[in-house]
Amino acid sequence: MKVLIAYYSMKGTTKRVAEALAGRLRCDIEEIRSVRSRKGLWGFVVSGFEVAFKQLGTIHPTKLDPAAYDLIIIGTPVWGNNMSSLTRTYLTQYRMKFKRVAFFCTCSSSGIESTFRNMGDLCGKEPVASLGLTADDFKKGSDMQISPRHIREIEVFVKQLGERKE
Repeated sequence: MKVLIAYYSMKGTTKRVAEALAGRLRCDIEEIRSVRSRKGLWGFVVSGFEVAFKQLGTIHPTKLDPAAYDLIIIGTPVWGNNMSSLTRTYLTQYRMKFKRVAFFCTCSSSGIESTFRNMGDLCGKEPVASLGLTADDFKKGSDMQISPRHIREIEVFVKQLGERKE
């Protein structure tokens, strides 16, 4: 089974999870990149507006074609109980190329279920597996280590993916 992980990460938390998954699955990985800066107060305001009104952000073209993969694992931070606007853009642009999907997200405390529901609705597919991690369990600091609890949850997610090969 050929697998692609596509993710957006503003602060690096979602990126750490994507990299941990890619290492375990030995699959391709692609970062969803914003055309405009999301840093600082203005980036926060623009991002919040886009999420609140379900607007699309502008992303750089991807290097990897999702149509070439059997499974796309899509990762996003949770913003306002929803996916990031850049993840919304990726799903909107490429959903017709997805054969099967799985989702993961990182959040500060809540919004995991609504995020997964919205992602599934937007791409028109039920995920084969999903993984929601709360950021309060990530060790703070420059290295942002993934906690042992999250590592166990990542392992369960990877096992679920393996069980659902078709």
